[in-house]
Amino acid sequence: MAIQIKYNLNENQSIFYSIEEIINYNNVVYMCFWRHNLTKLPELPNSLLELHCYENNLTKLPNLPISLQILQCSNNQLTELPKLPNSLKSLYCFDNKLTELPNLPISLQSLLCFNNRLNSLPNLPKSLISLDCHSNNLTLLPKLPNSLSVLDCKWNKLTLLSELPSSLEYFEYISYYKYNKFIEKISYKDLLKFNYI
Repeated sequence: MAIQIKYNLNENQSIFYSIEEIINYNNVVYMCFWRHNLTKLPELPNSLLELHCYENNLTKLPNLPISLQILQCSNNQLTELPKLPNSLKSLYCFDNKLTELPNLPISLQSLLCFNNRLNSLPNLPKSLISLDCHSNNLTLLPKLPNSLSVLDCKWNKLTLLSELPSSLEYFEYISYYKYNKFIEKISYKDLLKFNYI
């Protein structure tokens, strides 16, 4: 198993083949466990800023350090996520088996949670810029923050959509009519803005 690490985000990656080999483990800021068929991760260093553990067979994540800013845990078998640190800015948890998400940190800017089994989303932070929640079981979205510029919510079971923020630059909700059916709930102005009419 090759573990890619950094002690500084601006430096090149170092490669180790076991946790025991890593020198100054508690100073590591970047870790990548990519495509290793892992079912669990070790305890994470408190200094960690970025964790990339996508394309494994993880069913659970360890406790996340309070310093973490980027979590990329997509393409696993996760059914739940641990408590998210307040420092987190980007969460990529798509292609899992999640039925719900924990409370989202106030610093979060990007949330990619598509292709899960989500029935609802928690309250969205005011800092959120990008939300991709397509291919879930959502029937309703929470209030969309005014900071949001990207929204993809196609392939759900939405029947109602809250007011679209004026900051929105990319919006995708139409797929097949058997999915989202709230077209009559969206204002003419909003549809016109995104060239749907």
